[in-house]
Amino acid sequence: MAKKERTIFHFELKSTELIEKYNKQHHYFGSIAAIFSDFTPEEINIKYNNLRNKKITDTIPFENAVFVLRKDILKTIEKGREKEL
Repeated sequence: MAKKERTIFHFELKSTELIEKYNKQHHYFGSIAAIFSDFTPEEINIKYNNLRNKKITDTIPFENAVFVLRKDILKTIEKGREKEL
């Protein structure tokens, strides 16, 4: 019963206007593409391909005037494993 690890992107809005529009400052996504299902390139001042080409790691976030994007690992365990704990 191995642990599973998934990449997660923590998307923190800095724009007061967007925080008010979406009613929260912190958003979490499983991919960079998923960010663009909620936000337009015009809203966040960067296009998908440009953001995808940034070298974002667990120690190097990407930041612009609108948001900070951090990459990390979400650790989970296989379904049913929690019963054994």
